[in-house]
Amino acid sequence: MSNRSEPERLIGAVCETWDEIIERTPPAVRSGVAALVTREASTVTATFYDSLLSHESSTPYLTHDVVRARLKRELEHWLLSLFAEHDAVSREAQVAQQIAVGAVHARIKLPVELLTIGAYVLGRELCAAVPRQFEDRAQHSLATHYLTAVLSLAIGMILSAFVRETRLGVRNEEAFRQAALGDDTALERERQRAALSEWVQRCLLALANTRRRAAIVPLGKSDFASWLRHKGKVIFDTAPEWETIESAIAHIDGALLPRLASDTLDEEPRNELLDDLESRIDFIRYTLNDLFERTQLGNHGRDAVTQLLNRRYLDALLANTVAAHAESGKPFVVVLVRVDIDRSGASLGIADEAPSDRLLQQVAGELRDSAGAGDYLFRYTDRDFLVVEGDSNAARSIERLERLVSRLDERLGTDQAGRDGATLRLALAEADGHPDFQRLLRRVELAISAHQSERIAIA
Repeated sequence: MSNRSEPERLIGAVCETWDEIIERTPPAVRSGVAALVTREASTVTATFYDSLLSHESSTPYLTHDVVRARLKRELEHWLLSLFAEHDAVSREAQVAQQIAVGAVHARIKLPVELLTIGAYVLGRELCAAVPRQFEDRAQHSLATHYLTAVLSLAIGMILSAFVRETRLGVRNEEAFRQAALGDDTALERERQRAALSEWVQRCLLALANTRRRAAIVPLGKSDFASWLRHKGKVIFDTAPEWETIESAIAHIDGALLPRLASDTLDEEPRNELLDDLESRIDFIRYTLNDLFERTQLGNHGRDAVTQLLNRRYLDALLANTVAAHAESGKPFVVVLVRVDIDRSGASLGIADEAPSDRLLQQVAGELRDSAGAGDYLFRYTDRDFLVVEGDSNAARSIERLERLVSRLDERLGTDQAGRDGATLRLALAEADGHPDFQRLLRRVELAISAHQSERIAIA
């Protein structure tokens, strides 16, 4: 029985098929196809992206500027390398590259129909160019077969990796949905009921004071709504009631509050509007309570020491966050918090020992206390925490982190002097619109490693 892993067996099987295609194709035909691809690559890729950009589903993923600046060049390179001469080692690297391409497209949730349309366009355009390269009918036929065989093999690998990564993401998203509430459904339910009630109280007090009516905070911008968008949606997005809650909030903010804030409204219409407001708040409260009742809470996926989420659900959370902010156009931030223990010289930033459980619990507690309503906290590594700030940008995040660092230094002795050997460093990265969240994680990891002397590094 083979000891190779499934990816290794897959790569080996594809390489064998690729070798067979090459053996069945004369060298003159292979070199002619390579020359054809080199000559036609620019034209073919332009047609490829023109075709994809004409489809509405490509809008979140492709723009003319992105295509011109990066993607066209990358596709040209992919085509050239696909039909270049390879030895056995570089052929394995080529197969691994197709797997990586498929995984990236799955992580950014590219619609699979765009992949299939793109594959068709590439095959059509390259095969149409074969007569311009080969006059001999026999070579013409062999070249067409070779082109379509290699393209089919590469696209097949991409789609295989795409499906595998998508399935993994679906499983992780469902598991994350079960763990996102925390340890106590009843506690979370009461917390959000209290947040909603607090908004109602503030709203009614502001409405009663003519000088404060213009400063009413819409329900859609409250802490309750922030939790609903970033955490509630993860938990309840499969429930049809989700859209009715969103509609109720939109009606309150768009129709009721502007009229209630008017100074010219008579008493009777005002009372009717207040009755409508009360009815919709009751509806939101009842619907939310029903959703909580139907949600099964799982305690899986939490770090045993800190009770924060572990990395199992990080990919699912970041994929959802990237998608949500791509739609809204608003920024979000990830923050990496590192706790170093260095008995011999903390200023070097070298962790000789793992932080104690007690210290990690204290840091986790401070992070939890300072977190916003839409933030997620993860135990990232033995000495790292990761915070995903859903409603923030770099400037606001720095202000919060400076207050957090001061509080931790005062309470836990994590200043740069390293009292008791503890040193705290942080790094943050604001999302730049790139659809692959792994790039954002790499940025913040590199920042905290590269800037050893800075308490708060900016990627």
